[in-house]
Amino acid sequence: MKYLLTILLLITTLSSNAEVITDSTLGQNINLPGPDFQIGADLGQQHGSNLLHSFQDFNLNSSESATFSGPNSVQNIISRVTGGNPSNIDGLIRSTIPNADMYFLNPYGIMFGPNAKLDVQGSFHASTADYLRLGENGRFDARYPGDSLLTVAPIEAFGFLTNNPASIELNDSKLSVSEGKTLSLIGGNLNGNGTHFSTGEKQGIEILEKMSVSLSAESGRINLASVASNGEVIPTTTGLDFSELFQGGQINLDHSLLDTSGNGKGQIFIKGGDIDMFTSWAFIHILGEHSNSFMQIQADNLRLEASGIISLSGGAGKSADIDIKISGIIEMLPDQNDIFSENSTIETDSYGISDFGNIKLEAKQLSLEGGSQIGLSLSENSTTSIKIVDTLRISGQHPDYNLPSGIFKTAQRLRTKSEKDSLLEIEANRIEILDGGQISVLTVASGNGGTVVVKAKELIVSGILKSYTGKNGNFIALPSAIGAQSLALPTSVKDNKAGDSGNIVIEAENIWLRNGGQITNTTRSDGKGGYIELITNELIAEGQQKTGNFTFNSGLASNSLSEEANAGNAGNIKLQANRIILKDNAEIATTTANATGGNIMITIPNLVYLQDGSITTSVQGGSGDGGNILIENPQLIVLNSKGQIKAQADAGHGGNINLKSDHLITSPNSQISASSRLGLDGNVKIESPDMDIEGALVTLKGEFKEASDQIKRPCSMRGSSFFVKKINGSPQTPYDYQPAQYLPEIDNKVKTVSKNSGEKLAFSTCKK
Repeated sequence: MKYLLTILLLITTLSSNAEVITDSTLGQNINLPGPDFQIGADLGQQHGSNLLHSFQDFNLNSSESATFSGPNSVQNIISRVTGGNPSNIDGLIRSTIPNADMYFLNPYGIMFGPNAKLDVQGSFHASTADYLRLGENGRFDARYPGDSLLTVAPIEAFGFLTNNPASIELNDSKLSVSEGKTLSLIGGNLNGNGTHFSTGEKQGIEILEKMSVSLSAESGRINLASVASNGEVIPTTTGLDFSELFQGGQINLDHSLLDTSGNGKGQIFIKGGDIDMFTSWAFIHILGEHSNSFMQIQADNLRLEASGIISLSGGAGKSADIDIKISGIIEMLPDQNDIFSENSTIETDSYGISDFGNIKLEAKQLSLEGGSQIGLSLSENSTTSIKIVDTLRISGQHPDYNLPSGIFKTAQRLRTKSEKDSLLEIEANRIEILDGGQISVLTVASGNGGTVVVKAKELIVSGILKSYTGKNGNFIALPSAIGAQSLALPTSVKDNKAGDSGNIVIEAENIWLRNGGQITNTTRSDGKGGYIELITNELIAEGQQKTGNFTFNSGLASNSLSEEANAGNAGNIKLQANRIILKDNAEIATTTANATGGNIMITIPNLVYLQDGSITTSVQGGSGDGGNILIENPQLIVLNSKGQIKAQADAGHGGNINLKSDHLITSPNSQISASSRLGLDGNVKIESPDMDIEGALVTLKGEFKEASDQIKRPCSMRGSSFFVKKINGSPQTPYDYQPAQYLPEIDNKVKTVSKNSGEKLAFSTCKK
């Protein structure tokens, strides 16, 4: 429904008769004969390398064409439409001038139909701007032709004089320019109105080929700019500059493709207010050796629904960098109508030998839902940087597939000596990772997994991905997590050592890990586990989630899960905090199946509290030693209700435990252990007074102090009573009120009271 008015307008206008009529501002007023309209240099004026044309109306039906011609000295063919009507182009625009760029300007609107085509030698720029600025002082004005100042200077800006510029419409249109050239659409609202289709089993490139709206510039550049105020749009070598205080307009892409793929460099620049993409893609596929490809998007808000912003390299050239700067909100969603089996993604990939593109993203808020993903770089030598002013929220999975929402970096090829580890940097005021959402670095090859750095004021990791039975009948469940992982290499490359798992560095004022939420580093190969380093004011981990045969404990974990003889050792955990609270099966743990356990080092000035929580470094099999545990400088360590600190081993030595605290309080069912099943036990060193919780309970003395001489009973209390009532026959407990042997003397009178429990205790009244 949102495009209904636009579509109705297109149906009406595209059915109009074709007209190409010159006005009298640059020559004669001529109604040109069709259907093949010939527009020679004699119909306009040439100023230096600029050939200028002015039309009263310009429209083409599907069977018609307009051919521009002129001398080879022409570098720019510049046309304007002044008659006040939009241009309806459903035919062919052609230029026979070698390498000449073409500018088509109509401030009253431009509409391209499904049969619109371009056959120009150079670049093509369509705009609903009011004027083109020529150099510093020249001007080619379409709204007010009399204000023009024609010069030989090149075009430097598209100028707008109103706050409501006309739109540019693409109705199932496919426009393309020659290799290495630029295709620009610069105006008010930009609408790509594509025909919906069912993706069926089609994937990848096949889906892109099905897009009914496409803008293509092979190894070239695409510019999309939408404006909603007066000012200028200035194309530069690095992007699209707007005048100061310029307002962006709407860019709506429905079943649309922006594509600058090819052997050379490709660039895409998009700038506007709100950008809404539905089943649409901005796509750059580098096949050659070029390495300066780039994709830049700047807007107020960006919404991707079953859509992608993708750079890919299949040759020796680097895949394109992606730079997205949004002042408001980025939403990434699957198809909300459940018609298309596509998630939304922003990614840079490579399946060749090239370097990998970087991703830089800035926004006020970022939301990834329903399997939406950022990253997926099969990469080393690359950086993904995400900065969010307010809230980053990652939640859920794709409705049809076992595909978690997340931000990922993946190394998936054999490492070369020149390659460096990749980096994933995320910064936000608040980060929420919910219902199976993930932030992760992964290696499935000899390249290392890289490092994930997270900075936030508040970090919440909670819940698991919903259970899912795939086509093979397997049950799948994944925790919400910030993770790093190294997987075993495929059999075909088994002679190579697997890459080490990546590292995790987190700085946050408050960290909550709940309902199975985890910060985890895992190696399932001969690669070493990476380290986890946390700096926080307060870490609270609580609870676990059980789904089918899977149990996920909330907390921090560094694991080596390979049972092979050459299994990589688990990584270390280093934690600096003011308070640590682990409850209800939450844990800080390093665990190995057949390798040496990692160490846990905790520096904390205040409190470590374990209530049915644990800090463990355990080896479950093999001859590896248990990891060491160091907790230093807290005022208080409390182990309550099965709280545990363990550094155990199987055939190797137990790890060492060193606790340095002002106070250590333990309950009878808590445990501190450094044992080994077959090897030597580790050492347990406690540098603090040991206090049993039950022994800490104090029984108050039953002595009472005579206070009658210190408290003057006010007369307002006369007639007052105090009752202690007890069920007859029940035993007394320490919590029962006990009747006194006597009452203090009040006003020189003493009222005796029976000592039998349940009697009324009455105070005397004051004398008048």
